[in-house]
Amino acid sequence: MKKYIVSLIVILMTFGIGVYVYSSSVDNNHEYKDMSFEKYMEKLDGNQSFFLYVYRTGCPACEELEPTLNKVIKERNITIDSIEMSKNRNSHKDYFVEHNIDSTPMLIHYKNGKEDARLSNQIITEKKLNQFLNDHNDK
Repeated sequence: MKKYIVSLIVILMTFGIGVYVYSSSVDNNHEYKDMSFEKYMEKLDGNQSFFLYVYRTGCPACEELEPTLNKVIKERNITIDSIEMSKNRNSHKDYFVEHNIDSTPMLIHYKNGKEDARLSNQIITEKKLNQFLNDHNDK
């Protein structure tokens, strides 16, 4: 009986670890580059120019945009940094409120560390996304 219980516990633990590893790999299956809030602030303080994708896990509009965003990033061979709001909202709420980063999905272009343009509060189609990237490409 003891062997049966130990075997059952080992099987359940193995299954749980497998599910965790699988879900972790699926969550990171995107072309944009997740970064911490601290890294984001370093880029701003360093007067860098970059695109920032703001999203939230579980956001239906973000999930709908993801395949299009991945496709455009691959086709254009560009880098788009990202911040996941669920992980950062509470600890940096004042900053996000002050800078009107209050909805997802959102794409922001920063030029020399300052916000240059943003695409938000609308359905972001592939055409709109490409137009935004064309209009604000620093290269």
